[in-house]
Amino acid sequence: MGRKRHLKPSIKLADGKIRVGGDDYIDFSSNDYLGLSNDADLMKVSLEEGDQMGSTGSRLLSGDYDVMHD
Repeated sequence: MGRKRHLKPSIKLADGKIRVGGDDYIDFSSNDYLGLSNDADLMKVSLEEGDQMGSTGSRLLSGDYDVMHD
């Protein structure tokens, strides 16, 4: 019999961190583990250049947002 997987609710915090089950972790499973997606200078340059930001990591690795469990 295989092991059943389940998604854990998570909360994205500032500076590349994530909260899962009440504990905070560095979010190495995200494509934003350095927390650069909230850097104002990088966002300004990206918008000026017409680039889009916003890829994410796997929900099975890092959990998903609480709203998905309502």
